[in-house]
Order: sequence, then C-alpha cells, then structure tokens
Amino acid sequence: MSRRVDVGVLRTQLAGIVRAPLRLVLTGLPVLVAAFFACGAALGQVVAERAVLDGLGGTPAAVDLVVDGGPLTGAGVDRVRATPGVAEVQPRVSAGAVLADAADRYLGLEADPGDGPLSLARVVDGRYPGAADEIAVNEVAAAGYGLKPGDRTTLVLPVGEGGQRDAEVLVTGVVRVVGEKLEAAYAPTEVITSLVDLPAEDGWCSRLDVRLADGADPGALMAELAAVTGADGEPVRVETGDAVRLAEARAATGDVDDLFAGIALFVGISVVAAALVAASAFRVVFSQRLKQLALLRVVGAHRGQLVRALVVEGVVVGLVAGGAGVATAVGLVRLLPLVSDLPTPETPVAWVLGVVVGAVAVTVLSVLGPAVSASRVSPLQALRGADVVPAERALGPLRLAAGVLLAALAAGVVVLLARELPGPGSTGYDRDAGLVAVAAVAVLLFLALLLLGPLVVRPVLAAVGPVARRLGPVGRLAVSGVGGASRRAAAVSLVVALGVALVSSALVGRAGLAGYAERELGLSAPADLRVTGASEETARRVAGLPEVVESTDYRTGELTAGNRHHQFADLDLGALEALRDNAVADSGSLADLRAGRIVVGGRTARSLGVTAGDAVRGAVDGREVTWVVAATLTGTDPAGVGIVVPRGQAPGGEITVLVSGDPVVVERAVRAAVGDGGEVTATRRDQGDLREVVDLLALVGLGLIGLTVLVAVVGVGATTGLGVVERTREIGVLRALGMGPGGVRSVVVVEAGIHGVLGAVLGLAVGVPCALLGLLALDLGVPLVVPAPPLAGAVVGVVALTALAGWVGARRAVRVSPVAALRADS
Repeated sequence: MSRRVDVGVLRTQLAGIVRAPLRLVLTGLPVLVAAFFACGAALGQVVAERAVLDGLGGTPAAVDLVVDGGPLTGAGVDRVRATPGVAEVQPRVSAGAVLADAADRYLGLEADPGDGPLSLARVVDGRYPGAADEIAVNEVAAAGYGLKPGDRTTLVLPVGEGGQRDAEVLVTGVVRVVGEKLEAAYAPTEVITSLVDLPAEDGWCSRLDVRLADGADPGALMAELAAVTGADGEPVRVETGDAVRLAEARAATGDVDDLFAGIALFVGISVVAAALVAASAFRVVFSQRLKQLALLRVVGAHRGQLVRALVVEGVVVGLVAGGAGVATAVGLVRLLPLVSDLPTPETPVAWVLGVVVGAVAVTVLSVLGPAVSASRVSPLQALRGADVVPAERALGPLRLAAGVLLAALAAGVVVLLARELPGPGSTGYDRDAGLVAVAAVAVLLFLALLLLGPLVVRPVLAAVGPVARRLGPVGRLAVSGVGGASRRAAAVSLVVALGVALVSSALVGRAGLAGYAERELGLSAPADLRVTGASEETARRVAGLPEVVESTDYRTGELTAGNRHHQFADLDLGALEALRDNAVADSGSLADLRAGRIVVGGRTARSLGVTAGDAVRGAVDGREVTWVVAATLTGTDPAGVGIVVPRGQAPGGEITVLVSGDPVVVERAVRAAVGDGGEVTATRRDQGDLREVVDLLALVGLGLIGLTVLVAVVGVGATTGLGVVERTREIGVLRALGMGPGGVRSVVVVEAGIHGVLGAVLGLAVGVPCALLGLLALDLGVPLVVPAPPLAGAVVGVVALTALAGWVGARRAVRVSPVAALRADS
C-alpha cells in the first residue's frame, strides 16, 4: 500500500509539472543561468588554452631532441652535429643590446636559420639577413621602435666584464615569430656570434635544437648526446622535443589556469546565489500547493513520501534547467569561430556532464528545506478555502541562537584581527592570515544574515517603508506585500545583498588600490626625467630651461648599518608636486627633519624595523654616525632614496636632478642640454600603463561579480512571477475594487524595487566594512576610501534592475481578471 501511495504521489507531482510548465521555467531559471556560466567558464578555459597553444612558439615541431643545461662550447656543438643519426642542429644563442639613440630601448638578439624546419622566424617584409652586421627585427620591434627594412641603427653591445661597443647594423627585414611579446632581432648563428663577439672556445650556446635523420633511434641518441659536457665540465641535459613542448605548453597555460581558477570562484558564488533563489522559489511553489499536499495526506501519504516526491520534482527541474544552460553555453561557444579568430573548442564531455549533475545537486539541496517544511502540512488544510497559509512562522529558537552565534563569531574575529594589525615599524605580520580572517568575517556575517534574515529585514523595511508609502496606494500596498511575507523578502533580498556586497567591496578595493598605486608611482617616480652623474653647472643649466616646469637636485651617500647598505640623500620632499602630495608620514612628522634627524622611506623603514624616535646607527665614509628618525613614510622610498637627510648634509660629488614638464618636449630639451654631462632616464613612461592595468583588473572583477548580480536579478524576476501566481485572488480583489492593469503592475514593480533596496542596504552593510578591513589587513598603507558616487551608482543600478525584473515578472499579474476574487482556489 505504501509503495502504491508513493507512486501515486510521484505521479501527481510530475503531472503538476506538465500542467504548469511556466512554474518549471521560473523555478529553474536561476539554476539555468548558473549552469550556463559554469559550463561557459569550462568551455572558455578550453578555448583560451587552445588559443594560447596555437600562438605558442619556442620549440618547432620538427625538433626531436633538445640539448640543454649548457653553456656549450663550439667543440661541443660540433660533436653533437657529427653524431651519426643527427640530421640538423640549430644552436639557440640569445644575447641583447640597446639602441644607441635611446638607452631604455632593449633589443633581444636571437640566432635562427630563418628558413627550414628548425626555424622560428618567418619573413613578412624584406629579406632575412645573410651577411655580417645585418639583422631582421620581429613585428613587435618594428611597431614599437619604428624599424623597417633598409633602416640603419646603432646597437650598444656588451663586451667583456662591464665593457661595451657600438655596432651599426642594417635592418634587412621584418619577421613574424609566433608567441613573441618582446622586441627582438633575428639573424643566422654566425651573425649573432660575431655581433656579440662570442669565441668558440667559450660557452656561447645554452641550447641545441636537434632534428634526427629518418629511422634514427631517439633513445639511443639521447644517451650518446648526454655524454657531451658543457663549458664548465658539467653534463648537459637531453630531452625529447615532445617533452619540452609539453613543458612549454604547461608553462604558457599556467596563467590561463590561474585566471580561470579566479573565475571559478565567482561562478561558485553565483551558484550559491542560484541555490538561495531556487530555495525561495520552491518555498513559494510549495506554499501554493498546500491544499493539494493536504489532500495527499488525507489519502494516506506520509511526510517522507511527500518529501521524496517534492525532491523528485527538484531533480526534474535541475535536470531540465542544467541541460538547457549547458546546451546554450555549448551552442554559443560553437559560434565563436564564426565571429572571431578563436579556435573551435573541443567539448569537454566530462565537464558538461559534471555541470548538469551539479545543477541537479544544487537544485536538490535547494528543495530539501522547503520540501520538509511543506510536508508538515496538516490534513485539515484540505478543508480550508485557501491554498496557502497566510501567516509565516516565527524564527525557531535554534535558528535564532545559531544566527546570533555566527554574528558574535564575526565580531570576535574582527577584534582579534584588529589586535594583530601591525603598527609603524612592526615586523612579522602574516598578511595572508589577515586576509583569510577578513574572508571568514564576510562568510560568517552572510551566514548570520541568512539565518536572521526576517528579523534584519523588518527594521530596514521600517526605514524604507515611509519613503515608498509616499507613492500613494501603490506604495502602501507594495510595503504591505513585502512586510506580509518577510521570509520571502529576506530570501530574495539576501541574494541581492550578496551581489551588492561583492560589487561594493570591489569598488572600495579598487578605489583604495588605485590610490595606493598613485601614491607609489608618485613616490617612486616623482618626475618625468632623472638626470644622474650631473655637475653643478649641468644641474643649473637644466633647471633654467624654459621647458622645465619644476625640478630639484640632490646628492647621495651610503650608510652602512651592519652588513646592509642604504642610500641616503638630501632630497627636498617639498620641491615637486608628486612628493608634496604623496610623501605622507606613517609615524612622526616631516617638519622635524633637521640636523641629526632623518626621514626614512617606507620600504627602508620596514627593512630596518624603525619608527619615529628610534635611532639609526651606522658608518658613513668610515665614520660612525647616529641619526634619530624624525618620521617614516607611508609607502615606498621617495625617488628610490631610502633615507632623507637635511639639505646640504649629503656628501659632495655627482648630482642627481629630477625634472618635470611636458614629457616629449622636456625630454628633448634636457637631453640636448645635458649632452655628455650626465645620463638622462625617462622615469614615468610606464605609469599610464600601470593605471590602465589597475582599471582593467577592476573592470574584469566587476564583470565577474556581475554574474552574481545577474543571478540575483533573475531570481527577483522568477520569485516575482511565482508570487503573482500565489496571489492571484488578492490581485483579483484589487482589480474588482477598480485598480487597472497598470496599477497592479506598479505594485509588483515597487515590491521588486523594495527587495532591491533591502538587498542594497544589507549588501553595503557587509561589503563596505569588509572591504575596508581587507585593505587594512594588506598592511600596505592603502588609503581607506569610500567612493560614494560609484557606490551610489551601483546601488541605483541594482535597484533599477530588480525593478525591471519585477516588471517582467508582473506580466501575468496584468492578465488577472476581477472574477478571480470570487474563486476559492485562486
């Protein structure tokens, strides 16, 4: 009998799914979105790795063996070349030079045959070099340095121990080298060795690419070539070309794996959000069918059978939603080669099946709680006129106690972290442990909100309610609708809160790290140009140039403290705008800099373990000195100077000049003025790139966090649609009292917007403090900035999206007839 009832209950539930396909779609929509992103991330990793491997150079496919671990002498190379079974050998000689007209323009020098199976370079313009003092540049150098076939340029090449010589070379062509990212020049081996003056008896080759003759035994040749010794008498290492290419592929795809590991974290968070939304949706669905479940209890179904039947319904929803999400992701990724140069990916079947199984598992976990609650329905509910229970149960004492305990644990972790945060001059702080503690605080707070949601939502709604009621009857009805279902409001709002917490923490973190990057750049490179080795006359001439906006000069010395050497200088910290804005005291006061007292840069202060008031003892030019620290700086050392002494108290000698102005104009003028009287270096050339990197990382992070926000918005729309189904009779009453379709939709939209506001308030309450705590835990002196305009924009955007989701979910509400108010089973 029990088995027959069990089958009957299952048949009833599955028949309900078939009769109400919209309910299936709405409950499974968040799971579908999460499955889509999870499968898309897996397929994206496959595509990215394939693209990286397709663009990977390093070892040509024709290389059978690689002799490595040198350096090898000319005799060693000849011995390998003369070994029976060896068809071709290509020495890989790597050197480097700088362009004579710009000391910061480096050019790698690589030996390559330029043709044949062992060549990495393919000519795309001009011809490959064949004579001495001829080179071909890669496309990166051609674009970055403006070199083209027919140009002549002078290279500054190293000679012996610290020497150098100039060599004029002819650029004969431009070559394409797969996977190359740096500027380099290519030429045959003998051209490269003659340019860099490498004698054959010295170790001039660090690697040999070997192609074997047809029929040669690689294993036997590996043993024979392993007998070749390097220039220092050490044995070389011989590996197969396949093994080397595999190692190169793993190294190249390592960054891709790390990137997608981070993406997987955000996908996991979106899956958690989907589970929360699904649980809320199932709770609404099951509450709509209390009368049906009560009738099943009347005919003999017990609670276990009801739970199993409802879980099977969850399995069906998870299977359909997961399958649809996976199919959509696979289909879209398959279209990528049609609109881009990306390769066609191979579908990882195991991953795809795993995502579907995961979707089912997440759905089952989401349905368990609502199923257990729904199974407690009394058989007497079958005699009542309404399908749903109008009142919500209060929080149980166990849930209340667990929520309070989690909140208390979070507060305790914050107190412990505050005690462990280091002060100025402290050492031994574990930054990783601090960040883990911050993550633990965020998790504990969110779990506490999950348990205490209805209690937390009520005071927030009490604060938001008066504003919404000003909208008139629509606002009052919306506030009453949200307040009358505080559990559902908490469940939906917490998913929005999760997204807002991530977005707000990312915005606060970005603002702090951007300020940190600006400060570090301002301290490390406070001027556009640095002139070193200048005389007093050169310094005066440079400072007097009309193109110079501001400048300062200083002399340097060296302090020996124990076995460490620290540079000090009489640098004026108020002479340049970048120093005035970014030289901030971490301890002490910069105004206390005077005879016998010093200012210590942040990096050097951490190295010495000193703070304001401490004494620094050492030797300068053989005499003992004792300086008192007047102040330490937040951040790095200013202009690379670890210790700042008062003006005029650094030893005499060469002068360093810092110059700012229009980067292009001032560099040309300063180089002309300095001539041979010093070395000019552009110090701010890469600052724009670094700022772009910070902004790009923030944009990528917000894009990934957008997955969670999207799942939350979809959840609001799905729950709104299900809520409309649940409240058909209530909406019918409103229609009977004269409210039009537009008014009904307005009520539902305002309710969804209130859910967004509740989630935004809770998300900001968790995200912003945790982000600030995380910046403190970094112990880098990161500025604590709360970017109000971006946060306000994010909140408005989330609320608008949730209201839009409510507008979509309310489509069914406008079709409700006033007659529905008369139906007992609406």
